[in-house]
Amino acid sequence: MFFNGENMTKQEIIDFWVKSSDEDFKEVEGMVASKHYSWALFIGHLVIEKLLKAFFVKTNGKDVPIPKFITCLFLQIKLICNLHRSKKISSLFLAHFR
Repeated sequence: MFFNGENMTKQEIIDFWVKSSDEDFKEVEGMVASKHYSWALFIGHLVIEKLLKAFFVKTNGKDVPIPKFITCLFLQIKLICNLHRSKKISSLFLAHFR
């Protein structure tokens, strides 16, 4: 999958990150089943990062800023959630793990 956020709508960007995280999560499941736990954790952090990117785009209406570090994204999303205090905002992220 190749990402080019410049020519994509907000929903296309969100769909890209969610689809990419879903594909990676399938790999994580396979790695856990074959007891490759270190790689499962590594790819698992990418799954979370991609979901955070989708959540950031959903709540901010724009693509993820550079640098794209997971900690930076998490802190920005945490700030947004604290400001809005809405279950609706977190539904995209939480629904993925139900």
